[in-house]
Amino acid sequence: MSDSPAPSLLARLWHKLPGPTHAVRGLWLFHALVIVGLIILLRELKVPSDERWAARIATGKPQPFRDYLALGLYYGGFVYLALSALVLLTVRWWGRLGGGVCETRWQLGTRTGRWFWPVLLLIVIAAGILRWPRMSHSYWGDEGWALREYVHGEYWPVQGKDMQGELKFMQVPWLRVFFDDHTAGNHYAFSILQRLTLDAWRAMKGLPEPVFDEVISRLPAFAFGMASLVIIACFFRWLGSARVGVIVAVLLSLHSWHIRYSTEARGYSIMFCCLILLVWAALLALRTGRWRWWIAFGVLEFLCMYSWKGVMYPLAALNVALGAWLLWSNGMRDMESGTPATKRERWTSIARLLAVNVMAGALFIFLTTPCALQIKDAKAKLVQLIGKPMDAHWLHNSLSGVVMGMPWERDDRENPTETVLNEAIAKQPGIAGLGLAAEVALLLTGCVLLCLRRRLDGLLWTSVALSVIIAALCFKYLFNAEWIYWYSFYVVLPLAIFKAYALDALIVRGLSAGATRPVALFCLAVVVALPALSAVTSWPHTRLMETQPYESHRNAWQLTRGQHEPLGFTGPSKVYTRYLWRYIHLYDPRSDGHVRDGATLRELMAKVDAEHGELYFTVGQRDLSKGICPEVMALLADEKLFQLKATLWAEQEIHTLAVYHYRGAQKAVP
Repeated sequence: MSDSPAPSLLARLWHKLPGPTHAVRGLWLFHALVIVGLIILLRELKVPSDERWAARIATGKPQPFRDYLALGLYYGGFVYLALSALVLLTVRWWGRLGGGVCETRWQLGTRTGRWFWPVLLLIVIAAGILRWPRMSHSYWGDEGWALREYVHGEYWPVQGKDMQGELKFMQVPWLRVFFDDHTAGNHYAFSILQRLTLDAWRAMKGLPEPVFDEVISRLPAFAFGMASLVIIACFFRWLGSARVGVIVAVLLSLHSWHIRYSTEARGYSIMFCCLILLVWAALLALRTGRWRWWIAFGVLEFLCMYSWKGVMYPLAALNVALGAWLLWSNGMRDMESGTPATKRERWTSIARLLAVNVMAGALFIFLTTPCALQIKDAKAKLVQLIGKPMDAHWLHNSLSGVVMGMPWERDDRENPTETVLNEAIAKQPGIAGLGLAAEVALLLTGCVLLCLRRRLDGLLWTSVALSVIIAALCFKYLFNAEWIYWYSFYVVLPLAIFKAYALDALIVRGLSAGATRPVALFCLAVVVALPALSAVTSWPHTRLMETQPYESHRNAWQLTRGQHEPLGFTGPSKVYTRYLWRYIHLYDPRSDGHVRDGATLRELMAKVDAEHGELYFTVGQRDLSKGICPEVMALLADEKLFQLKATLWAEQEIHTLAVYHYRGAQKAVP
């Protein structure tokens, strides 16, 4: 007679659930509860009627946020419900035992020496020192628009629409942090972290809601940027290639795109971290067959998308590469027996891959459908969505940017601060020319070496790199929009990995037992010289990024309203400020961008004269302004009426700001 107690009712019910393991049962139960919750939610939601929605469209009125939210959750809820039901009904395929398969050549390395962590710590400290000067720079357009609309808030007039009168501050409610995306610029995960960071900072300092700080608001991006260096090094250490991991960390720490997006108040660095962890989870899931890693893969996939929507292209490429590998690779082996993986084992892994993709996609669709409805309606109004034309200039600067971290050719011939690669090569062909040649040679060599030595890893990282081509073509021909070159940021990761493998091969050759002293010295010298050439070539651009804001909106405020009023002043004002095409609310809430013709500007000048006030005009996208608003630009160019106070140069012409001060009728130059 057994002495063990009888299983409890809950334990018996638990084992009645579909699935052979606790993890499978847990996933099945989770989605069953999701279905119940969604049914309750869908019954309670008050969805706007078709008539009300159509009437607002017909009259040109914007749909209120509450209608977007209700309708988006309604349709997104049905999608989530359908996909959750699909997960429940297919548990017999994705929930069965097995699925632990790996590559024949996959051998994890041994424990590294004590050098790894001290060296990695030095890399992170040096990278932080290199990036910190950018943390206090002025917000540029995307940062400022997102902070105002989705995280911080804005000022509104106390009475009517008089922005020159008393103002009050309205903070963004938390629902908008999660579900608002009317400018198509909400990086959801980052917005949540940024709001939490700013709220905690204000609470600790005892500051009011309207106060913000550039450094504090960028801390989440900085933290994830630094974390990405640690994670990629640890990932390769786990693979048995600690030296490669350290080299990748060094290369990323020096790349100007990584420097920029580790210090920009956007979600790119979070996506970057999650993408590395996603590949790591995929390899762990394939190797062990453990559900914990498949679940981690799905969670990280969701976080990648929730950090930045454009990451869907490399995610799709990764999933296609994994599926193709599982279907056709002859190098797959069962982890336990070491025998070739059977068809059933391969399909079990594929079923799990599909299942976690459905789970991640279902949650993402549910949370972002309200946002997608707003993006669709906002697209036609967003001038910035069009971006730079995808011509030869765009292509050259994009390729040069991902490889060397700096543009190939000038965007503005008048700009004295621009640093471009073709001019650097013309001035120093021995350094810049060799630096570019070395980068290309390392990329190609490393890609070949990785694909030969670690075929699965090579396939995954190559698919990530090539996905940018599909992304750009989709934007151009499906969405009728332009692929902005910094959307290619994630490509910096696989390219750094390729270069690191090539450099590591040189180190191995130099340290090999058969290498003569001259060969060893030559190999090690090349390992030091090639990255140094690239770093020296791109250093002027990196230095420019440290000293010059990407777009100087705070500086423009300091030269205009800041001459008369403190930041956040809410009392009545006789200082008028107007912006053309480039403007963010945060620094100067009283301004607007609606003075776009000569008659309107003359009316404003007369009003300022009558009130004995001050008028400032800031012009962005100067070339566009000359073509679209010639009357305004002609008035501003009249030195009898306006004084050019400063030209705030930027890396791109569209972000350069020209600041003008109206002399006034009494002070006009005769």
